[in-house]
Amino acid sequence: MSGNPNSNSLLPFSLPEDQCCKGHENFASWEIYMLAHGGLRGLTNYWENKINIPTDPTNVSEIPDVSATAPTTASPTSMPLHSLTPTFLEYQLRESVALSSILINLVDIPGQASIPKESPMKPGPYLRSNTGNQVRELGI
Repeated sequence: MSGNPNSNSLLPFSLPEDQCCKGHENFASWEIYMLAHGGLRGLTNYWENKINIPTDPTNVSEIPDVSATAPTTASPTSMPLHSLTPTFLEYQLRESVALSSILINLVDIPGQASIPKESPMKPGPYLRSNTGNQVRELGI
C-alpha cells in the first residue's frame, strides 16, 4: 500500500454489524470498539470535548485597516489528527466525522426509530435514557 498512511483516517468508519451498538446489552463492548477505532483517527478528543473550537475566519467583527499594511495571504498550517487546536476547516471536517462515526454504528433500537430532533448533536444522553442505566456518557 502506497501513499499517506493516514489518507483514510478522515473518513467515518463502520463497525461490523455484530459490533454495532444495539442497546445496553452490548454498549460496553461497542464503546471499546469505538474508542479503539476512533483513537487512531483522533476522534476521541472530539467525543470527550477536548478540542479548542477555532473561530470562523469569515465571521470577522472588525474590519482591519488595509491601507496601513501590505496585503498578505496567510495560509493556515495543517494540524496533525490528534491536535487539540485544529484550523477552522479541519475542525468542521473532523467534528462531522466524529459524529457520523457514532451515528452509523448504532443499530436502530426496537421502538426507537431515530434520535429525536430536540437533541441531534447529543446522542450520549439519548442513549443513556433509552438503553438502561449501564450506559456511560461518551462526552459528546
